[in-house]
Amino acid sequence: MIALAGVSFSVAAGEFVCIVGPSGCGKTTLLKMIAGLGQPSAGQILIPQPAKNTPKTAMVFQEQALLPWLNLLDNAAFGLETRGVAKPARQTQAQNFLNAAGIGQFARHYPHQLSTGMRQRGAIARAFLSGAGMLLMDEPFSALDAQTRLLMQEELLRIWKDHRKTVVFVTHDIEEAVLLGDRVLVMSGRPGRIIEDIRVPLARPRGLQDRENPEVRQLAWHIWKVIETEARRMI
Repeated sequence: MIALAGVSFSVAAGEFVCIVGPSGCGKTTLLKMIAGLGQPSAGQILIPQPAKNTPKTAMVFQEQALLPWLNLLDNAAFGLETRGVAKPARQTQAQNFLNAAGIGQFARHYPHQLSTGMRQRGAIARAFLSGAGMLLMDEPFSALDAQTRLLMQEELLRIWKDHRKTVVFVTHDIEEAVLLGDRVLVMSGRPGRIIEDIRVPLARPRGLQDRENPEVRQLAWHIWKVIETEARRMI
């Protein structure tokens, strides 16, 4: 069965692009191929090399993937370690990032001692500190409760504003996509393809208050109607 067909898009450096679509349309498959975890049967994926000894991409999964035998500080610094950064320097960078993310006081805690939200902040910190040119996020907030999810959306916006990484973000939450993204790519049902490429007409910086913006509601409703049509076609 073909998962994706005729998918073509580009992402500018420093851009935040969200991908939405009906369940089973190939969003995660597309993200994994961008990450190099799978290869397309045709076509190619071109990602610039950001710098020497740095990965092209770093991925944040639906479920946090912190290494259980490392504390939060060493998990956040793991990408720096793989790049050969000396321990004092990498721990200082990681501690500073965790402090900025509001979890610096938990740096010596292990994953099992942290809440789900804290673990996911740690995973995001590791991705940002990896030096990767592009961050790939596969529904990173889907396992969180509603309140924590809202807080994490605002936290991600703040971190991204400070570090301005290129981000490709997959989500089922249409309002989340509109709030976070510079653009929203809407995928069709199987085989997945890009059927709309929508630029979000909201200035930055943004916050949770923008959820009440009439433009957000109107755009989210439009995207929902497109996805609904595709979802019904797949039934």
